[in-house]
Amino acid sequence: MHSRLAAVAFLLLIAGSAAAKRPAKPTRSPRGGLAAQERFEGQIRPLYRSTSHVAFRRMSGRPNPAAGRTGAEFRGEYAASGIAIYEAAPETRHSLATDMIARGFVEIPCYVTADGRWVVPTDLVVIQFRPDAADAEIRRFLAGENAALITARRNHDRQFIVRVPDPAQALALADSWHDSKLVLWAQASCVRQAVPRFTPNDPMYPLQWHLQNTGQGGGLYNHDVSADRAWDITRGDSNVVIAVLDDGFVFAHPDLAANTFTNTADPVNSVDDDFNGYTDDYHGWDFTDSDNDPAPGTNDGHGVAVAGLAVAVVNNSVGVAGLANRCRLLPLRVYSTSLDNDIDWAAAVEYAAGFSNVAVISISYLIDPTPLNMGAMRYALVRGRGGKGCVISVALGNDGVRRRYVEDLAAAPEALGVGGNSNYDKKPWFADYGPALNVVAGAGGGNRALVTTDRLGAAGYEPGNYSTNSAEGTSFSCPQAAALAALLASARPDWTGLEIRRQIELTCDKIDPGVAAYNVRGWSELYGFGRINAWAALATPATPWDPYEPDNSSATANAIVDGELQYRSLATGADTDWARITITNPADIRLTVLGTTNAALALYSAAAALLATNDPDAYPYAVVTANGLAATTYYARVSSPSGATVPFYGLHFGILNEADGYEMDDARTNAKPISPQEMQYHTLYPTGDADWVTFTLDRAAGVQIWTMGEINGDTALFLRDSGGGLISSDTDTNYYYSFLSNSLAPGTYYIEVQSWTNTVPLASYQLQLEVYGPDSFETNNAATQAVAIASGQPRLCTIYPNGDEDWFTFTLSNRANVLVLTDTINPLWLGDTILTLLNSNVVGIATNDDGNDLDDYGYGYSAIYTKQPHRRHVLHPGDRLWSGPGLLPFARRVRCRNGDHQHRARHQRRARGVAG
Repeated sequence: MHSRLAAVAFLLLIAGSAAAKRPAKPTRSPRGGLAAQERFEGQIRPLYRSTSHVAFRRMSGRPNPAAGRTGAEFRGEYAASGIAIYEAAPETRHSLATDMIARGFVEIPCYVTADGRWVVPTDLVVIQFRPDAADAEIRRFLAGENAALITARRNHDRQFIVRVPDPAQALALADSWHDSKLVLWAQASCVRQAVPRFTPNDPMYPLQWHLQNTGQGGGLYNHDVSADRAWDITRGDSNVVIAVLDDGFVFAHPDLAANTFTNTADPVNSVDDDFNGYTDDYHGWDFTDSDNDPAPGTNDGHGVAVAGLAVAVVNNSVGVAGLANRCRLLPLRVYSTSLDNDIDWAAAVEYAAGFSNVAVISISYLIDPTPLNMGAMRYALVRGRGGKGCVISVALGNDGVRRRYVEDLAAAPEALGVGGNSNYDKKPWFADYGPALNVVAGAGGGNRALVTTDRLGAAGYEPGNYSTNSAEGTSFSCPQAAALAALLASARPDWTGLEIRRQIELTCDKIDPGVAAYNVRGWSELYGFGRINAWAALATPATPWDPYEPDNSSATANAIVDGELQYRSLATGADTDWARITITNPADIRLTVLGTTNAALALYSAAAALLATNDPDAYPYAVVTANGLAATTYYARVSSPSGATVPFYGLHFGILNEADGYEMDDARTNAKPISPQEMQYHTLYPTGDADWVTFTLDRAAGVQIWTMGEINGDTALFLRDSGGGLISSDTDTNYYYSFLSNSLAPGTYYIEVQSWTNTVPLASYQLQLEVYGPDSFETNNAATQAVAIASGQPRLCTIYPNGDEDWFTFTLSNRANVLVLTDTINPLWLGDTILTLLNSNVVGIATNDDGNDLDDYGYGYSAIYTKQPHRRHVLHPGDRLWSGPGLLPFARRVRCRNGDHQHRARHQRRARGVAG
C-alpha cells in the first residue's frame, strides 16, 4: 500500500469525469544466465535459461500430457512439435521431469528472451543457402552437419527446412551456420510464447464511437474514422479479402458468418484441389493444429473480437458493424494457448499472400522479427495480391513506451504500425509511440472501450455474442486500419499495396494538435500521421508519386530522417535515387527498400566511400544495416540491378540505436541534472554504456525513481549519495521497468542506469524522478485550517506525508452550479484521491469515491458537480482518484487525501506515474 500523493491540482470549474480500463499484461518468465542467442538481420538477440518454466518433447507414438501436475501449472502444448510447457517451482521440477519421462517425454531446453517470453527450440532449422550454392555442395554440407533435409520452402530459392538430431543443439547449430560460406542465414524453428496485443474492454452501432463519435461518454463529437461518409463511397467489395492472423474464429457468429471467405477452388473433399499445399482450406486454416478448422481454443477469444471490427456484417439487424463490412475475412489461426511457432507465422503470411484477392494482412500480436517472419512480410509486400503487394497492418503495442525497430515485427518498416486513440481523441496511456508509429485508430483508454463481436454465449469475454466493455488496446486499432486498406483496395483495385498505405498516411486527421507536435512531414511521435479517416482516404485524389526527383546524384539528394518512409520510383533502368542521411549522434542504422526485389542499395560516406551494400541476410530484398557510425552525413543510393524500371518502391531509414543527447554521462563526475516530474528519454549505447543523472534536495523529502523501457527494456537502477555510495537499487528481472522509492535528507544524489546485464544495448528507455514533500498551503489538515480558493483558481498541492489531508473553502454570493475537480500536472502520474464537498456546518453534500482511474490521456482526476445553491462550502478530500494533467484546457486543483492503491497501480502500468 502506498499512501503518499505528489502534486495534485485543485480547481472549481465545469467538466465531466471519465473512467479508463487497464490493459492486462501477459505473464513473463523469470530468467537465469545467458544461455544462447539468435541472429536476426545483423542483430544478436540473447536468450536466457528460464528459471520458472520447463519444456518437454513427446517421443513418437506417446500420448499427450495431462494438464494437471502437482506443484506445476500446465502452460500449453504445441501438438505439431510435441512440445509441452509447464510453470514449476525449482523444488518440483525433478518430480515433474520424472513423471513426464515415465509418460514418454524428454526434457528439452526452455529459454526466455530479454522481455521474458518463452522460447523452446524444436529439431527443425530453416536454412537459406546462397543463390550460387550448388546442389552437391548443399548435400555435402548437410551430411557433414548430420542434418536431414525435410523439404524446400515454397516460393524461396535455396531455402530448406532440415532436421537436426537434438533440439538442444538447434540454436547453436543455426548460429554457427551463419559463418559458412554457403549459408546466408539459418534459424532454429522455435515454439514461442505469443503475446496478443490485448488490453481493456466496450458496445452495437450507436455505441461504436470509433465509427461515429456522437459524444458517447463525453467523447469528442465527430472525432472518428468518418465511417458513415466513407460508406457513401464504398462499403467494400466481396472480392477483397482481409486475412486476420489470430487465435481463432467462430464461423457461426451472426455478424461474421456471411462475411467469411470461401475458397471455392478447394472444396472439402480430402483433396488439395488448388495445389497450394493445404488440403480442404475452404474457410481458412489452423496453423497450430495443421487442419482446416481455425476455431478458437478454450481460452481464446481475441480473434473473434478483432475480426468484427474489420468485417462485421452491417444492416442485418444484429449486433455491430465492421468498417469494411462488404469485404471478406480469411481466418488464419496462428496462436494457441499462449504459444506460437516461427514457421507457422511465416507460413500464414505467405499463405495469405498467395491469394490474389487478399489485399490486407492484419496481425494484432507481438511477433519476433526473425528472418522467416521478415522474409514472409517482404514476400507479401512484393508478391501478394497477384503482384500488387499486400498491406500488412500490425498493432504497435500496449506498453505505453517509445518504440524503435529491432524488437518486434510491428515496429518493422514493412508493417503499417498502428497505435491508438481514445473516444476523447487522445493517446491512451497504454498506446506505444515513437519512430515506428505510422497511424492511430480507436483503441479505448478513455471511458469507452470498443464494441465488437465476441464468442457465442458464455465462451467469450462477456456473456452474449458481443463485447461492449472488454476490447481495448492497439489489438483493436489494427483491424480498423486493415479495414480501411480493404476499402481502398475495393475502390482502387489497380493500386499497389504501397499506394494504399501512402494514401492512408496522407489523409489522416491531425488530432490533438496542441500536444502532438506534428513535423513538416505531418508526423508526430504520439500519433504518427494521425487518426485514420476512411472518408478522406477514399475521397482524396492521389498525389503524384515520387516527388523527390531529380535526385540522381549525391549533390541532388533529398534528406531522409529517422522513421521516414519515402515513396519513390526508378523511372528508367538507368535511373538512380540518392538520399541524404544526417546522424547527430553515433548510431546503428538500417536502410530498407520495400515493395521490390529489383533494387540494389548502397551506403556511402560524405567522401563517396562505399560503406555497405545489401545485407545477405535479407536476400533477395534490399536492406543495409550499418553499426557504429559516427555522427556525420551519409548517402544512400538505390539502383536497378536488372536494368528494369521500378515504378513503385519505398525507401525507409531507421536508427536502430544511438548515443542519446545526454552523453557523455557515463560516470558520476559528468552526471546530467534531472528535475522532479521531468521525463528524460535515454538509450544505452554502445554495449556497456551507463547513464548518470543528479538531483539536489533542499529539504527532507520522499523520492520515487523509475525507468520504463520498450520490449527489451529491463534496466538496473541505482540510487547513490553525494559520494557515490549505494543507497538502494532495483536489479530484478521484471523486463518492463525498474523502480525505487526512498525517504532522503537534504543533499545531492545520483541515479545510475545500466542495462540489466550491462552487456546488451538498449534502444529506448524513459527515466523519471518524483519528489514528495509538504506543499506551501500546509498546515490545512482540517476545516478550521481551510485555505481560500476562488473560481478558476488553481492550487498546486501534495498529499504528504502519509495520512495528510488538504482542506479548502470558497464562498458563493449567488446561486450557482459548482464543479470541483482534482487533477495531477504530469501525464504519467497516477494520483488517486477522495474528494468531498461540505457545507458551512461541515456536513457532507457530495463525495467522489468512484475510483475512476484514468482519463483519455492517462490522467487521473476526481470531480464533483452540484446544481444545489449553497452560500458557503468547505471542500474535504475523501475519495480515491487518479490525478494527471491535461484533462481540460484549464488547470485544476483540489484538496484531497490519497487513495490506497497508487503504488500497486503503478506496477500494473509498467511504472507509469508521476504527479506535479
